[in-house]
Amino acid sequence: IEEVQEILKNKFRDFDIPSAHQVNVGHGAYGMYSRYKIKQHKYAGGGPNDGGNWGFIEVLEIKNPPDGRCGVVIHECTSHNGAVFTEWVTLEKAKSAFEKNFSESNTEEAFQKLSGFKRRVVCGLMTPWFYAVGDQELFGDFTFPEGLQNDPTYKLGQRFIIEDYSGDLILKTCLGCRHYIITETHHPYTEHNHRIVQWDDGTFWDDISGSIGKSIRPLRDDELWIDEAIQQFHRLLLGKSKAFTINFIDGSKFIGRIKPPAEHKGLLTEEGKYYIIAHLKGENEIKKGWVDFKPNRVAPNLLKYITLKGKEKGRSVERIEVKDQEVTRGGKKWSGVFYSYTESA
Repeated sequence: IEEVQEILKNKFRDFDIPSAHQVNVGHGAYGMYSRYKIKQHKYAGGGPNDGGNWGFIEVLEIKNPPDGRCGVVIHECTSHNGAVFTEWVTLEKAKSAFEKNFSESNTEEAFQKLSGFKRRVVCGLMTPWFYAVGDQELFGDFTFPEGLQNDPTYKLGQRFIIEDYSGDLILKTCLGCRHYIITETHHPYTEHNHRIVQWDDGTFWDDISGSIGKSIRPLRDDELWIDEAIQQFHRLLLGKSKAFTINFIDGSKFIGRIKPPAEHKGLLTEEGKYYIIAHLKGENEIKKGWVDFKPNRVAPNLLKYITLKGKEKGRSVERIEVKDQEVTRGGKKWSGVFYSYTESA
């Protein structure tokens, strides 16, 4: 028990142990409990069918989210893929996204193109944080899984390196393992032991369906630099550092830093009030006045914020001029970066 507690303290953050208050959120003929105050605004679902398959999608408003978490989500769950949820800027945006896509079998791409979308979290077999009950601990986006069993290889907190089928290396943390027994149909006295391994990113692996890559093995002591590099890179993306260095035992060094594009130089990223003049594309009229700005993931700088506001009203902002500003003392300032990737054909 002491060893598990130590792993939890060192490996996971964002612990929260509220009261045991429970709310039942209805899902068709059944429901899920939560210790948070949740209102279900939209719901659609079906099953199980003859094949035992089922699924549902719902819009939830969590009225008392802890630790500054997003309180508006669209939660989806199917018997094939498990759970996934997306966060939304406002309840109205989430309802609109639901109405447009609740019958879609794959909402991943559709949701990300809609206004108000914040991020998508794959839970798999894990329970999302907003369906925690009693004194279940939270770590990141999930509740700590129950019913995990001891396994000599797949231990709680153990880091693994997985080489996927494209040759890329992926680092995952094991959250434990569930063992189960399957009896052969034609030989009822013949039993086979199997296991399902859960990972910290919501994915899982079982030894019946096969491997999740070419190879999977525990992280060795001489590979701890990989873990350090990932942590330092996250700090870089969040704007908590300007650069980082990884020292290798042969004297070599890896130096990582962000080089922003030239067009980002001089962009205003500090929270405050700005008096701007906005020039609209294809229009002689200009818009001017004071604007309250607070950077976030969607609009990390003032230009992006004004551009998005114009887009919501069907107008294209060509350029802006800042004539005056009142920066909020101690206010938020965006200094991190965002990234995207493009898969080659």
